[in-house]
Amino acid sequence: MDREEWALTNAARTFDYLDYGKDSWSQDRHVAVRMAEASPGLAGQMLLHRKAREGVVDAVCHSFPQVVDLGCGLPTMRRAPHERGRVLWGSRARTVYVDHDLAALAAARAWWEHPARVRGGNCTCSIWTCAIRRASPQR
Repeated sequence: MDREEWALTNAARTFDYLDYGKDSWSQDRHVAVRMAEASPGLAGQMLLHRKAREGVVDAVCHSFPQVVDLGCGLPTMRRAPHERGRVLWGSRARTVYVDHDLAALAAARAWWEHPARVRGGNCTCSIWTCAIRRASPQR
């Protein structure tokens, strides 16, 4: 990805800013402010979305040791599926985060304690095939 592409507004970073995250750039914040001006109820909607997302993460992680998070966006440590799964299932827990956004991949590599376990690549097959293949334990 060249420098000009990184300078563009990014949906994942804009969402992160709206969700009270810290991984946004000035152009992302500018777009988020404009969105909030156009939709005064946006802050309340984001709060409701965050609480609903946390409830879903809890419910899914209590039920399944393997989770696929499609369209995960920028990583967040607030009740993330991999953290909840590790607490509930121990070493049996597996979480695969899937997103087409290279900014999300770069942030995941920078954030998480084992960046060598964060992989990315182009996939020409269906997203489900890729996700299931990558969810398998490493040998």
